[in-house]
Amino acid sequence: MSVGDPDTGALLHTLVEHVGRVWAVAVSADGRLPVSGGRDGTVRLWDLAQGWSSPPLSRGNRITGIAATPTGRRVIAGTETGPGPPGTIPE
Repeated sequence: MSVGDPDTGALLHTLVEHVGRVWAVAVSADGRLPVSGGRDGTVRLWDLAQGWSSPPLSRGNRITGIAATPTGRRVIAGTETGPGPPGTIPE
């Protein structure tokens, strides 16, 4: 995944933590919590300013859909076999 400056279009970071393709991306309503899910069966929370991710949250199956709550405190991921349990983001 690529992160660009919205004003200039300049590339800021290339996010490469997933193994294989990224199938789902969401951002919390406040824009502070970008989250992605991939073919590797992991969910990752991103720090876009620094260009790194949290340790992966594993769901075991390919992540095909993902959403963050408006507050950014919870994330739910859907997999090939159905929804995974919701996750609470640590402080």
